[in-house]
Amino acid sequence: MKHILIALLLAIHSICAHCQEDNKTIVGIVPVTGTVPGLSRDFLEEVTLRLTQSFVETHRFIVVDRSKFSLVDKERNLQKSESFIDGKVVEQGKSLGAQYLISGDVTHYTNDGQVCKMTISLSVLDVTTGHTIKSDVIDTKGGNHGKTVKRAGILGGALAVGSLVPGVGAVAGVAAGAAAASGGRDYGVSAHEKAFKKSLNDIYPQIQVFVSENFPATFAVVSVEKTTKSGKAAMLLVAGGRSMGVEEGQKMKLIVLQTLVVNGENMTRKKQIATGKVKKVDDDNFCTVAITDETEDVAAAISAHQKIEATTIYED
Repeated sequence: MKHILIALLLAIHSICAHCQEDNKTIVGIVPVTGTVPGLSRDFLEEVTLRLTQSFVETHRFIVVDRSKFSLVDKERNLQKSESFIDGKVVEQGKSLGAQYLISGDVTHYTNDGQVCKMTISLSVLDVTTGHTIKSDVIDTKGGNHGKTVKRAGILGGALAVGSLVPGVGAVAGVAAGAAAASGGRDYGVSAHEKAFKKSLNDIYPQIQVFVSENFPATFAVVSVEKTTKSGKAAMLLVAGGRSMGVEEGQKMKLIVLQTLVVNGENMTRKKQIATGKVKKVDDDNFCTVAITDETEDVAAAISAHQKIEATTIYED
């Protein structure tokens, strides 16, 4: 009986974990390319690592093994084109189970050992259609750091990310571990590498913005948890928790989904009816959202069994 109970608990745990994974978007990070003078392969590896880390740390994505894109890396370098993503790449993404491919190309790079400037072009490709659906260009200016730059703040998470995502940042991960062991000092690191790392550290928030803006998280609104004296919704229970990267204070917009028949076809209309802020993260799966502004009666919409979603909002 005991063995049966243990097996049942393990099965339930497996099912729950599988359901959480099913709610995550699967992305493939294509190795970042760049053919500008002075930009080494190790530097490109570190840019790819930071791009991957920006997806991993949200807990909302499954990132496929980057090492599987080695063929893609070779093909793109041969083409010498920042926009090269052809049918072969799309098919490889499909074979890896990716829903989207994220590509990057360093189009401008200068580094005199004091100031490093980079321009990175980022794109999102929908594997289903083979079309690029989002693109952005980010740049930064780093340098003026005559003192030693500590890797702990720049690549401190590299070892963990490299462990979570096979094939990602093996060299950078080892370097971060060595830096941590030596108290964060960059022994033997050249001035050009220090300037590059400072620049990459400066640009990382922009990479995070790119992820937040292009991949907002969407969760189902479950119920009204608390109402005002007038009967309006004050607190909502939302099916998004710690495992999906939800944090207290995070802003969300509440969208009602309406099915309309247009020319004989069912179409979904998304209409914003309120905004809110995460008041409390209950656990891995749920959070409580406080209504901050309401244009339509949220409580009435829920009572009418209308489908309502809570979508994260990114603000500078």
